[in-house]
Amino acid sequence: MESQQHHPEAPSTGHSTKVGRPRLRLTRSQRLPGGPRVDGIFKKGRRRTHHPLMACAVRREDAGSMRLAISIGKKSGNAVKRNAIRRRIREAYRLWQQEWPPGWDVLLVVRPHKCLTVQEYYQRLQSLLR
Repeated sequence: MESQQHHPEAPSTGHSTKVGRPRLRLTRSQRLPGGPRVDGIFKKGRRRTHHPLMACAVRREDAGSMRLAISIGKKSGNAVKRNAIRRRIREAYRLWQQEWPPGWDVLLVVRPHKCLTVQEYYQRLQSLLR
């Protein structure tokens, strides 16, 4: 029986990726934890809306990576639908994250709507955050 060899080019997470394409994920430093910080962003942040998304953004003093939080209420549907919407928004963010300016905390509030495609969320995020 042959022993398994570790290949350095293989992703350590066990998820497959296409060759030559960097794996872009929402890291812990890019996630905005809930609590008082999110409340402050909602109250004091700049707001822009492009249905069904509303973005509230606050500039941080440090120039670290942009941090993102997604808020979606129960009026948007059951847990399966809400999680599908969340996954598609995160994928749209993942595709565009390198173009976003660093140093911002962004809260995305999702209004009730019919679930859109990743491309449609991508276009809405672009128009919101430019």
